[in-house]
Amino acid sequence: MENVNKLFLDFAIPKFILLFYQQPNSYQQDQDDDGSFYVESCDIDPVTGLMRNHHPLAVEESQALGKRLNASHDRITGFLLPKGLLPENVLYLNPRGEGKVIWYTKPGKRTLYFSDYRKIKDGTAHVPGLLWCATATTLRLFALKPGVVEGRPASNTQLYYAPFYNTNSAGEVCQGDVDIDVTGESTLEDFITGWERFYFDSRFSHLSGNLPIKGNLDELWNSLIGTETPFPHDLMISTKLTLKDLLA
Repeated sequence: MENVNKLFLDFAIPKFILLFYQQPNSYQQDQDDDGSFYVESCDIDPVTGLMRNHHPLAVEESQALGKRLNASHDRITGFLLPKGLLPENVLYLNPRGEGKVIWYTKPGKRTLYFSDYRKIKDGTAHVPGLLWCATATTLRLFALKPGVVEGRPASNTQLYYAPFYNTNSAGEVCQGDVDIDVTGESTLEDFITGWERFYFDSRFSHLSGNLPIKGNLDELWNSLIGTETPFPHDLMISTKLTLKDLLA
C-alpha cells in the first residue's frame, strides 16, 4: 500500500475534497434530486493529509469546478467538432459519454491487406458501401446494399454484415492492442479518416464466429483482388439491425 501511495503522489497531490450530505429519507425518494444535497469543500493539509477549513461550497468554487469538468469532457469528445460544415456523409453525432459518430462510405476500390495465414494476395478491390459506427475506442462496421448510398441512409435502412475478417456478428471490429490516435486537437474529419485508415491498413486475419457472406470469403477476395469486378452484392447477408438500432 505504501508503494501505491508513493506512486500516486509522484503524479498528483490532493488539494481539496467535496463532501455531499443528504438526509436518509430523501435518498430513497429521489437519488437524482440535486436540491436535496448539501455540499461542503475541504482543503487537504499538504503535510498531514488531513481535511481542514470545512466550508459550504461557494458559487465561485462550483463555477470553477464546472469549467474544469467541461474542459475535461471537451478533451474526450473534441473530435466531434468538424473543421467547417458537417461532412455530408456523417449521419449521427452523440456527445454523451465518450462520444459516438455514425457515417457512411460509398462503394469503391480499397487496398486490402491479408495475413499470410489467409493465403490471399494484398491488393485493391471493389468493396460495397459501408456504415461506420465509432467512439474514441471502439468501431462497428456494416455493409449497405446498392441504391442506399446513392442517396443517403435513413433510420430504417437495413444493415448487412461487413464482408471482411476481424469483425463479429454484432459488427464489432477486433482491434488487438491498437487504438486510433485521438487527441484534444483532433477534428471530426481526423477522427473519421483515422478509423478508416486503421481498418483498411490493418491485416485481415480471422473470422470472428460468423460467415459474413453466402459462400467462401477467401475465395471471394482471391477472385476480386487486382480486378475491376464489382462487388457481388447478392452474396451479402442481412443482419437483424437497421441504422436506428445504432443510435442509442
